[in-house]
Amino acid sequence: MIKIFNEGDNPELSEIIDDIHELLILQCQRYIEFHNTIHITTWNEAHNRMANYSNTAEVSFGFGISNHYYAGNPHRFIIINWDTCSDAEIEPNEYKAIIMHELGHLLNSPDFLVEPDIMYCMKNHVLYNKDSHQQVRISNALNNELYADSYAVLFGYGDSLLTSIEKYNDIYGVIDYYNERVASINNNAQLVGSVKPIVPF
Repeated sequence: MIKIFNEGDNPELSEIIDDIHELLILQCQRYIEFHNTIHITTWNEAHNRMANYSNTAEVSFGFGISNHYYAGNPHRFIIINWDTCSDAEIEPNEYKAIIMHELGHLLNSPDFLVEPDIMYCMKNHVLYNKDSHQQVRISNALNNELYADSYAVLFGYGDSLLTSIEKYNDIYGVIDYYNERVASINNNAQLVGSVKPIVPF
């Protein structure tokens, strides 16, 4: 992973990233192949150039982007909100679990179902059904989280992911798909997805 933040200002995060890199560079073929395409930064460093993600960043510990433009080209990004993590008293292994989860979004993405929205239905001469559309959206959103969680579980961070989720709940309220995610993590679900492609605008 390419660090896009001042390591001197945040040596703890830098060390955490190094630990993850040392683990995955030996154990994950996808990480070996794609780690140089993944940038990681903090919200404090990124908020000026990523203002359109403010609503997400301000109520999260971290999030991933598969096609953020940086230096003229689209890149994969992981953004850690150090302030919200500090407020929640996130521990080092929980930081690692959070970053592993975000890596899961980028490196272990599910095959999403096509959403039968109005444009899709018009193009394919299908009658639009709002309930069906909503069911597919929910299924895609749930699988997106389950597959990302599974990546963290695969490398031994399931328990730390669970404690970070509980800390999130204490501050922001119950996370989306809480019961399904907890059950999947506790069951050590091994869900195999694919690398999320960089899609230029």
